[in-house]
Amino acid sequence: MEILFTGLVAAAAPSLVVALIMLYINRKIDRHDAANTAFRERQVQAEELTMELSSAAASLSLACAVAMKRGRTNGEVEQAIQEYNTAKKNYYSFINKSYIEYKLDEEIHAK
Repeated sequence: MEILFTGLVAAAAPSLVVALIMLYINRKIDRHDAANTAFRERQVQAEELTMELSSAAASLSLACAVAMKRGRTNGEVEQAIQEYNTAKKNYYSFINKSYIEYKLDEEIHAK
């Protein structure tokens, strides 16, 4: 009976070791994938905000050119300034939030 038990353990041990190694590797891969997904989402958000800011700057330039051509403003400059200020506020908010998250991550990894 003891020989049967020893043989059974000897036969099952390699499978158990491989299963534990695969579990560890899969967890590392899942964490890596989650980190990459989060990083990619932040990149997309940064690009969207950059495009919003560029568009607002272009609108402001156009509004100023039209106002100069007409010799007066017709509300488009004020609206373009407001759009630009909103886009700039959103962009700087994103930059500040990203920096804070970076510093917090840096502190966590330093410990």
